[in-house]
Amino acid sequence: MRLPGRIVIDPRKIKDYLLVFKRDKDKSKFLSLGGYVENNWQELLKDIYELSQNDAEYQGKSGWGENEYSIYGILPGRNNGKQLEVNLIFHSFEEESRFITLIPIGVVQ
Repeated sequence: MRLPGRIVIDPRKIKDYLLVFKRDKDKSKFLSLGGYVENNWQELLKDIYELSQNDAEYQGKSGWGENEYSIYGILPGRNNGKQLEVNLIFHSFEEESRFITLIPIGVVQ
């Protein structure tokens, strides 16, 4: 099934969270393997949006009561980076599905 409603991806989730190093639960190092870095954050935004068009799997209610969906897929990588296997998490509200986070799975060989 497709994500319900309009898909919303806040650019700040990409450039101020996913691509910024964090001591705890860092995702920036994993994403850099695919060539996704702070100065090309728009490429990651575009690739997440494209992946969000794939079939989504309903995961149940989130801790906040929204419907939660996951989309498994592969980010193509940029600038000769490797392809990245990921799980995208979205919360569905009345007429939109909002990107929540990306869970790294592995690097595709």
